[in-house]
Amino acid sequence: MSPMDNPTAVQTPSEGLRPSDPTVSPTQAEKDACRAFRATIVDFYSESSRPKLIARPTVYDLLYGVGPKEIMDETARNAESLKHITYSGNPDIRWYHLPANNVNVQDLMCTIKLY
Repeated sequence: MSPMDNPTAVQTPSEGLRPSDPTVSPTQAEKDACRAFRATIVDFYSESSRPKLIARPTVYDLLYGVGPKEIMDETARNAESLKHITYSGNPDIRWYHLPANNVNVQDLMCTIKLY
């Protein structure tokens, strides 16, 4: 499936990450590699009443699937229901950690778009 087949995979830069060239579909080996590795996303808040949020999606879900916004929105909803803490608004900092041993670094730099 091409990223163009899934409108949520192609996001505006303000929404986070997107494929560097959405017209080029990843190979099956690239998809498998992205599904085999996990990324880390951390939202930091300056308010002491809101602790940081941490999610560990697959690299595939982060880059080609639902994307970072939906991943972190779901993480916030889960935390709110468990801890009775409200995570409204944007974090002060959103940090992405991607495993560096399974990606082309030059392509990665073009793919990551921080909002």
